[in-house]
Amino acid sequence: MKIGFFNLYKIYDNNRMFNPDIPSPNVTEHIPEDTFIDRRKFRTYEELYSYLKNMSDREYMDYLDAIKNFIESDKLYPFSAECFVDTIVNEIVGGN
Repeated sequence: MKIGFFNLYKIYDNNRMFNPDIPSPNVTEHIPEDTFIDRRKFRTYEELYSYLKNMSDREYMDYLDAIKNFIESDKLYPFSAECFVDTIVNEIVGGN
């Protein structure tokens, strides 16, 4: 099992800007809670490590299924390059 540890950052109202200095208190408003393990739920890194080390195969697969569902849904659009381009074009061309 490979584990990636990501720090999710504050998601601003426009859903496109991430600030690497401010941990996101509102990440679950934009990304489904069942798609990631929230570091804030653990008091220490040791607790987080223990949770990860003892995670069942079923739990792990549930995360992967949730991630796949999120990626394949329209909910990912605000974070896509397509959305970024659409926003820029709309602001430049349609910004009357």
